Amino acid sequence: MRVSAPNSEDSGVNLIERIERLEEDVRSSVTVTRVLSRKLEKLGVRFRVTKKTLKDPFEETAALTQKNSEDTRALAMREDILEKELSEIQKVLVAMQEQQQKQLELILAIGKTGKLWDHNMGPIQDQKGE
Repeated sequence: MRVSAPNSEDSGVNLIERIERLEEDVRSSVTVTRVLSRKLEKLGVRFRVTKKTLKDPFEETAALTQKNSEDTRALAMREDILEKELSEIQKVLVAMQEQQQKQLELILAIGKTGKLWDHNMGPIQDQKGE
């Protein structure tokens, strides 16, 4: 048996093929990197545009929320004031009804007294006239 030494010609061809494959792989990697870089750049632009587009609605929503909160507080205060005013008006109405009741009772009492007086005076006048 004879051990043959590696053929230098075969190893040179093999090395060249390996280098060519390596160069092709590097070119493919560069191409993929460029494509990914462009996609990343486009995504960055879309992100900035979207962020800028949403900024105004977010700020507007925050301002509306603040205004609604202030309006709600103002309405709650107004409600308290109106409830107090309504309570006072109800007290005045009750007092007026009580006063009216007393006036009606007084009118009835005067009417009864007048009838009694007329009734008592009537027979006396009849007796004088006879």
